[in-house]
Amino acid sequence: KSQSLIVRAREITHRILSLRGSLPIQILIRTKKGILARFTNNGVHQNGFQDLLTYQLRSFGSDGSFRMIESNNTSAEGIREAVQKAKHLIQKQKVARHSERSEESRRSFAPTGLRMTGSRKEYFHFPLKKAPEMAARAIEEGLSLIRRASASANGYYSAYERLFYFADSNGRELSHPATAVRFGTTITKGAGKGYSSFYHPDPKELKVASVTQKAIQLAEQASVREVSLKSGEYECILSPRAFIELIEPLRHHF
Repeated sequence: KSQSLIVRAREITHRILSLRGSLPIQILIRTKKGILARFTNNGVHQNGFQDLLTYQLRSFGSDGSFRMIESNNTSAEGIREAVQKAKHLIQKQKVARHSERSEESRRSFAPTGLRMTGSRKEYFHFPLKKAPEMAARAIEEGLSLIRRASASANGYYSAYERLFYFADSNGRELSHPATAVRFGTTITKGAGKGYSSFYHPDPKELKVASVTQKAIQLAEQASVREVSLKSGEYECILSPRAFIELIEPLRHHF
């Protein structure tokens, strides 16, 4: 449950703050629990339950910019090492602890008293223990349509419970629980390929049949309009969802 994720985030925050000394610091934690299953038309070839957590330690400089250390090592030794790295980086960069601009930047990043608890409708009931069963049902439904169309495919199913958590050395706290379900498949039929995917915070909103049928339809259309291309540079137009998935690994760096 999201409450257990908050408890875990607060425990890590307490350990960080107990080691920081007089260092002014911000802590950003991202954590998620859930399943990621990848499949082909022959069945599931990767099915893993994931429990991931990363945390960032941030301090602002006199110019308003911030220095950051990121880690996923939540052991006592790992947290101690991250805090020491943050201290070293701040000393190296001569961070001004009480500069007016630095304080203004901290305020704009996390207003005092702000506390989000799912008001953006991004958190829905998610039976985490049933995630493997949910994945199996979704994949089997998609595969039955793919086999019926005499096509081949690869794809993925993921469902997560997530938490975004912020705290700082001034006592501010912000938390935002969220859930997410994703399903996508690439269909190959003849010489054509088609791709379609789905994302929504509410797992109940997933309609496997419509996603799969759309990918099959695109593959069939491509197979009857096969063209030969000479090697060279071409413009590529991606669907919005495909573009999001392309840059997803880079998202948290921005």
